[in-house]
This record gives sequence, C-alpha cells and structure tokens, in this order.
Amino acid sequence: MIKPQMTPDAIIVLAHLMEIDGVLGSETRQRADRAAALFAEHANCPIVLMGWNYRDDTELCISDAIARYLTTVHQIDRSHFYIDRQSRDTVGDAILSKLKYQHLMAKRALTVVTSDYHVERTRCVFEFVYGPGWNICVAGVGTLASDQKRNHEQSSLEAFARTFKGVNRGDDIAIWDALIHRHPFYNGTIYPVLGAITEGSKS
Repeated sequence: MIKPQMTPDAIIVLAHLMEIDGVLGSETRQRADRAAALFAEHANCPIVLMGWNYRDDTELCISDAIARYLTTVHQIDRSHFYIDRQSRDTVGDAILSKLKYQHLMAKRALTVVTSDYHVERTRCVFEFVYGPGWNICVAGVGTLASDQKRNHEQSSLEAFARTFKGVNRGDDIAIWDALIHRHPFYNGTIYPVLGAITEGSKS
C-alpha cells in the first residue's frame, strides 16, 4: 500500500452508475468528490477516468460523464483528465489503466478511488495486474452496502481467481490474453469482443 504521505503519480477513478443524461449516480458522485479532494491535496496530479458506454439507451461513456461533473462542480480543468472509454469492470479498469497510462506514473505510485465495500477486491485486482514494485492505495467512500453487494464482491473475487489462474502477477501479455479469451465481459460471451486497445484520450 502507498504510504499516506506519498504523493501519487495519478488518481484513478472507478465508475459505478449514471442516468441516461449523464447525471452521476450517488456512488459515482461520491467517488468523483473524493477524487476532487485528493486532487486538491496533490495539485497537477493526473486524474484517470475509467468507464465505457454501458447503457443501451445512450452513447455517453460514464468516464466522460465523470469528467463533466469534475469540471462543472469542482472546476478542475479538463487538461488534468486522461479518459479510457473501453473498460467495462474493475478488472478492465486495472488492466487498461496500466497499459494506457503507466507512462504517467514515474514513481510507480497511484491512488484508486472506489466505494468502501469494493476496496478489498479493488486492491487485490490492482496489485495483481500492476505487479511487484508498485505502491497502490485504494481510497473508499462510505456507502450503505447491502448483503447482496458484499456477496457479489466475494463471488467476483472467486471468478477473478479462476479467470487468471496460472497467470503471474504483473505479466502484461499473459494478463491481457486471459482477459480477452476468458473474461465474459471482454471475450464476446456477455458483451462484444473488446478487440484492440484504443488510445486513451488526453482530455
């Protein structure tokens, strides 16, 4: 875990939900607010926003909705944002943020913002994907987590272990291969095949 006094190279914000018009759901809004507070402590720290156009009724990506919120509510200039529009879940958040944006992280230090009930799974996933030598802090915002959400966290961790069984921590090639061939969010089982990585946007 990153030391509390260490300044992160980047703040990574994990998305939750939004409305059709891009109004953020309460959890996503709380995560964005926490990211804004961290940004205020670490001026000029890049903010990496993750999330695709997951709704069938709009083409808007949730990462862009978060960017709009941070700009309009917290007056953070868009030049600080790095936006990924391909990630579909926490695993994708970790893998795509590393493959696209690790060049921003010279000290190999990052802070990931999510909800409190999601902290442990996020830490497990990011530490596995980023591998040894990285300082990763996961900041959680307070939510009223239901038993259903807690059970989902456990089942998701078990699924993560199955998907990446036999893959070494930090092995970018093997991790990517497992994602696009074994993960149902990316291999065409539930959502369309991800295909090639597209360059993230420097907003």
